[in-house]
Amino acid sequence: MNKSRIRILVVEDDIGVALVVKTCLESAGHEVIAIAPTAERAIEEFEDRQPDLVLMDIMLKSDLDGIEAARVIRSRSNVPIVFVASYGDEDTIKRAEGTHPSGFIIKPFRGNMLLETAETAYANHLKRERANALR
Repeated sequence: MNKSRIRILVVEDDIGVALVVKTCLESAGHEVIAIAPTAERAIEEFEDRQPDLVLMDIMLKSDLDGIEAARVIRSRSNVPIVFVASYGDEDTIKRAEGTHPSGFIIKPFRGNMLLETAETAYANHLKRERANALR
């Protein structure tokens, strides 16, 4: 597993969940560069801070949901996006898959599941980038 420090944007409207995620990621040596409570703020933070990875809650208390925010971010970058969802109904999953996410985490989750999914998504992203650079 790639143990390099990953700069992560956490998009989560529940501050309690966001702080647990932040603590888990930082205790593993990663950097949470921002916590965005809305899709609109997520897009702004992404533009301003250029994270290595985005952990994106799907259901947000904003005009746009996490899937729409991911579409905007994906149109500007190939940064890995891992969706975090409270439930995984088929229609939501199909919509999310259209953004080509690097992973899914279903709440509630354990810290090791969060870390493993984020680190694997980032490691796979780096492998794809290296392979593309060799072409």
